[in-house]
Amino acid sequence: MDKLNKIFVSETAFHSPEYYDIVYSNTTFVKLLFSENVSHSLIHEDALYSYYVDFYDREMKQGNFSRFVIQSKWQERINNYVLKGLEKIEAYEHLIYFKNMILKVESLGTDNINRLVNSDGLEVNDLRNILDDDLEFFMIEENIDELNAKFLKKHKDLYALPFNKIYIEIEKFLGYKFTNY
Repeated sequence: MDKLNKIFVSETAFHSPEYYDIVYSNTTFVKLLFSENVSHSLIHEDALYSYYVDFYDREMKQGNFSRFVIQSKWQERINNYVLKGLEKIEAYEHLIYFKNMILKVESLGTDNINRLVNSDGLEVNDLRNILDDDLEFFMIEENIDELNAKFLKKHKDLYALPFNKIYIEIEKFLGYKFTNY
């Protein structure tokens, strides 16, 4: 199977005045590929960068950095996608924050990181308090959704199609019809 060199979003999301609509459309597209066991190496890298930046942003807004650590299982690959994604969408203040938080997590040591990652977040209040002790993320003026949306909208490999056409394109890429929708 060749690499998918296109990023698909719905026409409706592309034309929506709401920034998050196009980001959500890309996220849905990537999740659909993951549900069909398509490996990261076969998905357009910029679609993945957008996807992981959105994952990071949603986890932060739902539970701060400790939640991101727990939900991402603190995987280096995910962290690298977030780092590169923040750079690509030009969210430089968020990039600095994320780099600082990586250092903060790493300073906890392997045993504490593993304890946090393997928890459901409830029994590790001591670690959560260390990582979530500030509101710096929420004070950053850059809007990740806006920057991510602008990144996607101007992307040379972006295709805005009706939903049914997106599914047809994905089925062509996969080489088979699927029933996950």
